[in-house]
Amino acid sequence: MEPFIHTQTEGSVRITLVPSMDLLVAGALKTSIVESFEAAPKVILDASPVERISTACVQVILAAGLYAEDSDQEANIKIENAPPAFISAVDCLGLSKLFENWSTS
Repeated sequence: MEPFIHTQTEGSVRITLVPSMDLLVAGALKTSIVESFEAAPKVILDASPVERISTACVQVILAAGLYAEDSDQEANIKIENAPPAFISAVDCLGLSKLFENWSTS
């Protein structure tokens, strides 16, 4: 069972993350993002439910963001409603500057 809620609209897919973004969901997150990019050029990650996030999940999101930036297509990723736990994890890993490019909050 996939832990994420997907909402597709014309041109975008919104993925609502789960409260515990740990190693157990990292693989599902990767699959979810890849499938979302196959369905639409814009992927929006709603991070509002996140209470904790592992390095593995941050790496998956980082890879997706870098893919979108390097893509010859119109791929785009945005992170909305990032809570303090999400922001803190990104800060601790020294990735704040990169994530600023994708954050809308």
